[in-house]
Amino acid sequence: MWGAETLPKHEVHMIFLAIVKQWEHCRRKCIRAAALPNDFTKATNFQELFQVLDMKGGLWGSQKYYSAAELKRLINRVRSCNPALQLPLALIPDTGGLREKTKALCDTEKTPSAS
Repeated sequence: MWGAETLPKHEVHMIFLAIVKQWEHCRRKCIRAAALPNDFTKATNFQELFQVLDMKGGLWGSQKYYSAAELKRLINRVRSCNPALQLPLALIPDTGGLREKTKALCDTEKTPSAS
């Protein structure tokens, strides 16, 4: 064997529990990810869009790679009502329809809902 026979039983048990805990965490994460839209076009709000970005980890624009965190910051700046913070929509990469979806969600967000 590879040294397992030299470990005390309680240490083997602790390692086993840690592996089971990690496996359970990954399983729950996969189940949550499966319930999310898998592309930008299916997101119905910014929360879902950000979850898809987190799941993807980021994406390549035409000139560089954008991390999920960077994309979320850019999108929030595009959404901003503060003119000093607001950025143009053109700064959002068009990869996978992200720019188009951001525009659609911004338009929905700015349109007052009929009550």
